[in-house]
Amino acid sequence: MGERPIVLVDMDDTINHFSQMFWQVYNMTYDENVDFTMVNSWNLQDFGRADVNVYDLLRHPGLFRNLSLKTYAVEFIENLQRQFMVYIVTDSPQGTSHQEGGNKNFANPADDKRQWMREHFPSFPQDQIIICSHKWMIEGDVLVDDKPDTFLEYTARGKKCILIDMPYNRHIDTKWRAKDLIEAEQLIHELFVPEAIE
Repeated sequence: MGERPIVLVDMDDTINHFSQMFWQVYNMTYDENVDFTMVNSWNLQDFGRADVNVYDLLRHPGLFRNLSLKTYAVEFIENLQRQFMVYIVTDSPQGTSHQEGGNKNFANPADDKRQWMREHFPSFPQDQIIICSHKWMIEGDVLVDDKPDTFLEYTARGKKCILIDMPYNRHIDTKWRAKDLIEAEQLIHELFVPEAIE
């Protein structure tokens, strides 16, 4: 048997509930009432107050550390690991250092993401977590992601990408859309083990 196919899996809004937590923090911070299920554009600023930069909340301490798991996320990763080489591929906003404003305002999203993986997937190898912005530059046989631009860039290069359904990516017409991680797992098997679908 040859080398196992490589499956790349995004984190935010793919295996966790990022949007839900982000808008919860926004609503608490600015006393607003944004419904995350109505955010149908990747540009978050379109849904926030004009007098604040909503992206500043990406530096909110613990934002990426305290995200809840999506249903079936643990089973999804563990099942894939049995048959494929699995890498987590995630972007990370710039955080703050200990020297900026003291510990009170300290936020290190990249480290929070690694700690989050360690908590929820303790046996997942930390050296198989890749943090980068341009995921289409990473070699893999299939990527599972929610970001519209990433899906379009990846598929434009002739690569396979499974799109996790979210309100902000529904303008993309593709048969490789998964409404949840159970469907995403089925699509991955359809790609690599077509005889199992028949």
